[in-house]
Amino acid sequence: ISDQDVQKLFTAMKEAGLTGMSLELSDGEIAEGLEQAFLRHLKQEGGVGNNVQLEIIRRLVACPKLQGVDAADMALCLSLVNKDEVLENSFFLSRARQLVDAHEPYHFTNVLSSLETILFFLKYLDKEDLAQCYQEYRKVNRGNPVALQYVAKAERSYSPGYELVQTKGRNLLSESDVQDILAEMNIPGRNKNDMVDGLRQIFFWWAQLMKETFDLLVLPHHTQVVCMLMCLEFIVGDEIPDCGALIAEMGTGEGKSAVIAGLALYCCTKLGKKVHVVVDDENLVERDFLTYRDLFAQFKTKNGETIKAQLCVSASKKANRYSKDENIRPRVDPEGDIVYIEAKHVQSFYTNLAKQGGTNFDEAFKGRILILDEVDALVIDEAPCVPFVYENDDLTRFATRLGDALLRGKQGAQLEAMATTEAEMKVAR
Repeated sequence: ISDQDVQKLFTAMKEAGLTGMSLELSDGEIAEGLEQAFLRHLKQEGGVGNNVQLEIIRRLVACPKLQGVDAADMALCLSLVNKDEVLENSFFLSRARQLVDAHEPYHFTNVLSSLETILFFLKYLDKEDLAQCYQEYRKVNRGNPVALQYVAKAERSYSPGYELVQTKGRNLLSESDVQDILAEMNIPGRNKNDMVDGLRQIFFWWAQLMKETFDLLVLPHHTQVVCMLMCLEFIVGDEIPDCGALIAEMGTGEGKSAVIAGLALYCCTKLGKKVHVVVDDENLVERDFLTYRDLFAQFKTKNGETIKAQLCVSASKKANRYSKDENIRPRVDPEGDIVYIEAKHVQSFYTNLAKQGGTNFDEAFKGRILILDEVDALVIDEAPCVPFVYENDDLTRFATRLGDALLRGKQGAQLEAMATTEAEMKVAR
C-alpha cells in the first residue's frame, strides 16, 4: 500500500462522512477493511502497531466528521506514539491512550505532541537553576544595554532563592510530591512582588488544568518566567530611553505559546486591557486558543467580569465545526477580552474603525495590547504597513502642505511646528 493509496482512502473516508454516513455503523466490513489497510501501511513503513496506534486508527475510521484532519495528520499521530510495548515505554503509552480516549480526533495531534514535550522537559525540571538562567540571559544580550536593563528589572522581581517552588530532590512523578508543589504554588505573597504574584496564580491554574489533562506536573521554566517579566516591565514599567519595541526570541518547543497566553491573561486581569494575540497560521491560532481557553475561563477581568476569550476563524470553519460556539467567530468582536486572530482579522478590525470616522485611535490603542507570535513572519517577511485609507479633508490639506514644505527643504522640527492639532502632529511625525 503506497502513501498515495492511503491519501485516497482517507479522502474517500472524509467525503463519506460529509454525507452523514458512519462507516462503522452502516458498513462494518468497509470500516474494518480501512483499519487493516492503514495498519498494514503503518507496519510497512516501520511502525510498531501498538494498541495506542490501533485505537487512533479505529477512532479516525469511526469518526463521522473529519474536517481539518487529513492523512498527514494521521501519520503524525501514529509516529508520535510509535513505541514498543515494553516496560520503559508503559508510562508514556498509558498517558497517550488516556488522551486518545478523552479527545476528538482533530485534537489528537496537539495533545500527543504536547505529551511528548511535557515528558521531555519533566526529566530536567528538578535541575533548573534560576541563577544560571540569568547568566544565560546576560550572555545572549551582551552588547545590548537596553535588554540588560530589562534582565536586571526581572531579576529584582524574581531572584534566586525566591523561585515559584523548589523542585530539587522531589519525585515529580509522585502524586504526593506533585500535590505539595501545587499547594506551594497557590500561596500568595511568597515572592513579595505584585507582578510575580499575579503570574503565580496563572501558573497555578495552568498546572492544575494540565494535571487534569495529562496527569502530569507542568510548571513554567525559569526562562519563561523571566521572559514574561521582561515583557511586562516593558508594558507597565518605567520607560527606558531608545526602546520602542521589545522582541523575545524563543526556539521551537521552548514554550512560546504558554508565554503569550500568560502575558495576555495578566494584561487582561491585572492591567484591565483587551488583548489581541496574532498568530500567522490558521491551524496554529486555532490550536493555541483551544489549548488555553480553559485557563482563561478560570479568571475574571480587572473589573470582575467573566473573561470573553474568543477565536477568529474562516466563515467555512465556523459553519462546519464551530456553528454552536459563540466564542469562535469569523470576525473580531470589539468587546472580546482575549482574542486569538490572524493578521487579516486585526487589519480588518482597525480598517473598519478607521472607516467609521471619528474614532479616537489613541483611546483604541491605549485600551488594547497587541501580542505578535512569529514576528519574523508577520512583520519582517510580510508587508508591515498595510494602509488604512479613509476620508479626512482637513488632514488631506495639511498633508499637502507638508509635502510642499518637504519640497522646499524643511524637515524635522520645522515640519512639526506646522501642526496645530494632535492629529496634524501625528501626520507630521
